[in-house]
Amino acid sequence: MSRGRRGFGGVLVAVVLAIAGPALAAPAMWKVTSPTATLYLFGTMHLLTDDASWRTPAFDAAYAEAKDVWFETDMNAANDPSVAQGLILQYGLDPDHPLSGKLDAKHLAALKATLAPMKLPFAGVNRMQPWAAALLVMAKPMTVAGFDPKAGADMTLTASALADHKTIRTFETLDQQIQLFSSMGEPAQVQMLDDTVADAGKTGAETKAMQAAWLSGDIQRLGVLSLAEMQKDYPAFYEALIAHRNAAWADALTQELAGHDTELVNVGALHMVGDAGLPALLKARGFEVTRVQ
Repeated sequence: MSRGRRGFGGVLVAVVLAIAGPALAAPAMWKVTSPTATLYLFGTMHLLTDDASWRTPAFDAAYAEAKDVWFETDMNAANDPSVAQGLILQYGLDPDHPLSGKLDAKHLAALKATLAPMKLPFAGVNRMQPWAAALLVMAKPMTVAGFDPKAGADMTLTASALADHKTIRTFETLDQQIQLFSSMGEPAQVQMLDDTVADAGKTGAETKAMQAAWLSGDIQRLGVLSLAEMQKDYPAFYEALIAHRNAAWADALTQELAGHDTELVNVGALHMVGDAGLPALLKARGFEVTRVQ
């Protein structure tokens, strides 16, 4: 997998980044270097509106230089309805123990009241595990507000990488990602559903605020909007969803930095935030880490 030297592509990226500087009005990106290899870390948003404009000359230069392009998982499979349906059937249903037997009367009434204007039939949702119902309730207002995974950075970049015959690599399988939710204990799942229902009216506006912070490169604001509540209310889930995965990904990327290639890593922007974020973890391992956008 070694190329032995970076060639003109590396010079081009260096020039573009030097001219662009650490642009703050663009999604955050970092350059990580070892004596022989280079990684670019780009924090994505999985769902965006169609009018979100985020590609910059600095990003495009990094993309052009990269031989391998990394994602959290297979994005084409993740957005295949037949694949999603199969995973929900496998992990997300519990018809023998419906939600009506897991929620108290107050929260059950709130769930039904939230589903009605979304035109989501309670009979179908009632058969779901609480985590699956929570994601459904969360996703519907995002769709109404115009957010679409097909417009998201991950899907857009997957299409580009396929068209450009780049090597696509992933950290996880879809099964592994789904099991992050399905392995939560029932009390935590029920709390997640109750909280999601309570906040359903704010979801569209909050996602718009997240997109604005992401587009401006305000990584700390993203952390405040999304991670702070998770860390406070669901510490075990934060460890599983963010901290544990970041540590595993840092291990994989440390191996890549022992090689001789240039690679572009595209994962959710929340995986870049704070001391548990990928930039901090790789810097702690002795690599040179510079924010370049």
